[in-house]
Amino acid sequence: MRRIGFVVVAVVLVTLPLLAAGPDRVVRTGPAIRGGTGSWDYVATVDGTGATYAWIDATAGTSLGGGDDSFLQFNFPFDFQVYDDAYTTADVIEVNTNGSLHFDQAGPRSLWVNCGDIPSDGDGQWVAPLGDDLIAVNIWYLVTGTAPNRILTVEWDVTEYSGGGAALLEVNLFEGSNTVVVQAQITSAFAFANDGVGGINAGDAVWGGEVYCGASGALPSDDFDVEFVPQGAQPTPTPTAPPVVAVPTMTNSGLAIFFLIMAGVAILVLRRRS
Repeated sequence: MRRIGFVVVAVVLVTLPLLAAGPDRVVRTGPAIRGGTGSWDYVATVDGTGATYAWIDATAGTSLGGGDDSFLQFNFPFDFQVYDDAYTTADVIEVNTNGSLHFDQAGPRSLWVNCGDIPSDGDGQWVAPLGDDLIAVNIWYLVTGTAPNRILTVEWDVTEYSGGGAALLEVNLFEGSNTVVVQAQITSAFAFANDGVGGINAGDAVWGGEVYCGASGALPSDDFDVEFVPQGAQPTPTPTAPPVVAVPTMTNSGLAIFFLIMAGVAILVLRRRS
């Protein structure tokens, strides 16, 4: 019986950290179909379950102003890659007052991005901490750190067009690693209708990840963050190659269940032997 006790204790010690860590979500797997040089997977760590990112106050940076249903522009401050597309300082970032950040210069743009707009090709490549029908009180951008490890932060001070919601939103772009982090500080709860989306979109109507949808009640009512980490470029498939099928990955919760099942099997075996 002592052996059984040791087994149970060992399994609990392994399982609890996995349950506490929460799931990682692969939001894109497949071939490069946009003419790029490779195919990137993003792993999204959702709602603060992964690394902790400090909020960067961008209000000391450059103000882009605010408004309703407007797109404001500035140039990339450093080279950055989103999915298969590499951007340089000659390229323009478009900031939607409705809470989304657009990386390429393909148009036309929708007034705002909604639930169900990932994946889509209507608004190019974009990321949204909270895409909704918003009014921007002000938007700022700020570059911190030194090359080659700078961070671009875009911060929105927004209110919901109707419904009473209010929040501070930001997107952080990390030079070198090409990691994208979105964060939100909800100061007044949102009353979503068919919108309120958080996620990243490849712009090809095939790949992207919607991690939150306010219409389904999945958006947290409190502060949250989502970390999108690229997993590296893969060789581009030949034109005749079949599409790459996404391979399911075992989440931390799946690993926890696996260990619990194995513990049960071990207990049964030890009981029979004793």
